[in-house]
Amino acid sequence: MITDLHQEIPTFSLIIPVFNKEKYIINVIDSILQQIVLPSEIIIIDDCSTDNGMKIARDYAAKSEHFSRFIFSENTINSGPGITRNKGISLASSEYILFMDADDELEKDHIFNFSECIMHYGSNMLISRVRIPASGRIQPSESVLKRCKRMAENTVMISCPLELMKTDILFISANYCFNRKYFEGIVFSQEYHFEDWCFTYRLLRKMKLNNEPLWILEKPSYIYTDDNPLSLSLTSIKNVDRFSIPLVCIELKNDKEIEILNKMFSIWFFDSLRRIETPILKLKFINKFRKDILANFNTSKFFLAGFLILLLNRKLTERLISMLR
Repeated sequence: MITDLHQEIPTFSLIIPVFNKEKYIINVIDSILQQIVLPSEIIIIDDCSTDNGMKIARDYAAKSEHFSRFIFSENTINSGPGITRNKGISLASSEYILFMDADDELEKDHIFNFSECIMHYGSNMLISRVRIPASGRIQPSESVLKRCKRMAENTVMISCPLELMKTDILFISANYCFNRKYFEGIVFSQEYHFEDWCFTYRLLRKMKLNNEPLWILEKPSYIYTDDNPLSLSLTSIKNVDRFSIPLVCIELKNDKEIEILNKMFSIWFFDSLRRIETPILKLKFINKFRKDILANFNTSKFFLAGFLILLLNRKLTERLISMLR
């Protein structure tokens, strides 16, 4: 189903959660201010950082002719990226919501491409492709695009994006652009990790119920930094008790989306083992979740890589997986 054409130029609120990103924050702001189409609001929320990142951001933004577009806010307690993004959504007044992590960058036409697609097709949800310089990968992959209907030179459309989740990954919330009113009430979970999985699954679930298509911009305009040692997704963990099954797995089980559940569980299992420091702790992790592992066994490369990581060096394992992609 294609909605009515958008008759007005859409407005965008760009939400950026910040936690100890003083090294990257100026590049992030520059990346935003260079946009062909600027966001109406640039909402930067500090999640109780212990560095000078927020002060650097305020001072640098104050020198810009677009300073009036900036909204700064601070959490009273460290709440994690999901809750911080929820706060940003509550502060936003624009029609469309965008996210950006505080160590990533955008190509100049990132928002422009979203704007053009919305005005042509009245899109309620869109994603840009993501370029990951450290590994050379681009997500979603070419195999995903081949399963979509081409609409224009840079635009493809898929009528049931949730079906893609059985074989491919779409859970990278930072590259999403969505109509705030259409998805009103959908929020991030309180998890510190994989909070975007649950959020984007809820978006895609609503789209499936309403027969709403997803629009994918073919040009990779979101540049994702996956080699930042301060990133939560790369932090080593010594306490196995910190791990819990992602909420999205529970929701997928309740919705009987078993194929997607198996894949998401496998990816979580692999990522968790990757971040656990020692083989003994890895074995404790496996023992803790042995029933879930047996219930969600999946022979995908992500799951098998989890066992491989028990035997090999972490970096070597990741290099092998990258070669298999």
